[in-house]
Amino acid sequence: MDIIVLAGAKNTGALRAVTTCAYEAGIPLEGRPLLDYIIEPLSLIREAERIVVVGPDDCLSPDRRDKVWRIVPCGDSMLENLRRGLTALAPR
Repeated sequence: MDIIVLAGAKNTGALRAVTTCAYEAGIPLEGRPLLDYIIEPLSLIREAERIVVVGPDDCLSPDRRDKVWRIVPCGDSMLENLRRGLTALAPR
């Protein structure tokens, strides 16, 4: 099974008042970006062969990077990000 994590939402909502982090996935919680808390349990799924994150690569802690197969830069919409994730997983 392949997993696509869409992490390209810009921090423009209510959380903008408490953090200047540009993307929601990078908002810190107890010293770690929110994206870390998503990647950790996904990486424990035995059936997960590849995890692709579509979002800024600085939203993932360095010690979690080995748990993802690829990090793809995000686009301007959720649909564009899904397309980018699927493209990354497509056979070449």
